[in-house]
Amino acid sequence: MKSNLHNVSYSAYMTTSFSQSNRPDTLYDLLSLASQQKGEETGLSAFFPPEKYRQPKQWSFAEVLQEVNQTANMFHALGIKKTDTIAFLLPNIAESCFVFWGAASIATVFPIHPGLEAYQIGDLLEQSEARILVTTAPFAESNLWDKIELIRPHLSFVKTILQIDLVDYLSTLQKASMRFTLRKKGKAEKISGQEIGDFNRTRAKFSEDSLLSAPPQSQDIAVLLHSSGTHHEPEIRPFSHEKLLLSAQKLLAEPTGDQTTAIWSSYPISHGMGLVGGNIMPWLSGREIVLGEVSGPEMIDQLGIGFTLDGKPFPNTHMEGPLWQELPFLREIQTGESLVDLDKVEKITASHPHVEAVVVIPSPDNQLGWVPVAFIQPKKNIQISPKAVYDFLVKAMPDPAMIPQGIRIVDQMPLSITEEAAIYQLTRDEIETTIRKISHVTKCKAVCHSDGSWSAYVGLSSPTHQEEFLQKTKGFPVEIIF
Repeated sequence: MKSNLHNVSYSAYMTTSFSQSNRPDTLYDLLSLASQQKGEETGLSAFFPPEKYRQPKQWSFAEVLQEVNQTANMFHALGIKKTDTIAFLLPNIAESCFVFWGAASIATVFPIHPGLEAYQIGDLLEQSEARILVTTAPFAESNLWDKIELIRPHLSFVKTILQIDLVDYLSTLQKASMRFTLRKKGKAEKISGQEIGDFNRTRAKFSEDSLLSAPPQSQDIAVLLHSSGTHHEPEIRPFSHEKLLLSAQKLLAEPTGDQTTAIWSSYPISHGMGLVGGNIMPWLSGREIVLGEVSGPEMIDQLGIGFTLDGKPFPNTHMEGPLWQELPFLREIQTGESLVDLDKVEKITASHPHVEAVVVIPSPDNQLGWVPVAFIQPKKNIQISPKAVYDFLVKAMPDPAMIPQGIRIVDQMPLSITEEAAIYQLTRDEIETTIRKISHVTKCKAVCHSDGSWSAYVGLSSPTHQEEFLQKTKGFPVEIIF
């Protein structure tokens, strides 16, 4: 198989600066390069259930590539083409990694969050037109298969369902007990045109040496990700191989310390940070990925985890993580006497016929507190002006307070893998830009806190200007720190 890899050292990928000539073109290129340069080093450790953390199963980078080749070749034999979608609904187990990388090597992969309701999962599967679904077999401590059973009769477009039997992870005694419990449920109902098979037994039949299909290209859609569904029904967004690699590269700009430490993410692959930070960035920087449910310093030390991607850092003094924290972003703001729902503002703004994408964020205002500001990406080959959008919104908004006080037309939204990351980046930049425009400000750094509030660290050309500055910002809902 002809590779798109460039002849460069793997160490080139352990920096924070990449050019077009020394970055892998696709996810498969990245894994192939890791296998070539770090072949026998541990690339993946995984354990299930949690009590098995002392004996995680491990794969070298070379072995991971073999697992991925075998998975991709199975999908190829099942008739999957580049334009097809393979969906999966799995916990953070080793197979979720193999499914993700294997599916992205042959088609488009769609990880779905296990916590969604059955009807939401069904809607997402229908929108994506997934031909294959990989999920767990019935398991006493998981309701994933129960959700799929509820919607299976409506999934006529899904031709194959491959099950991963979590019972295989258990001890001999646990297996016997679990099998007896599950036997009472009976077998899944047969549906015409839809086959159910065992994931691991099916793929064991296929070659692990190389891909049997044409490798992907950098602009191919590698992944579909859905929004959280917290504020509205989940929406699907496509991401190319190139964009995913750029997002992972961007994370490497964060302080990541010792290159030998492993990285663990509590987020599932369906979460943007779980995907990029937990499953792409580690291998881009030559690190080991840890998959499993981790809780507490003892498990961290046992597994050699140096960084976490989690909302809550562990009480472990030698840890330098987490690299990422979930922050509760403001989606309802007080604008004068009105309570403004930014998601509603976003939805109405997105209804403009020339708008491709929109993100609405809060901006500090000395008179009104927070005011909405809209960042708008026009549709391809369409030019729109802020005034045209404003005139549209004046008529469309039910409350004048909902009309964005600033409309920014951008060529492309920030390169952020999650909606939350884009909101954070834009809000931070908006606060800093607003404050820097005030006389005598020499520097400003905005910080979001765990309760959703913001602070701004401000530098002035002279302390004598502090009183004047505070007068101009006394209405800001932002803590000012000199």
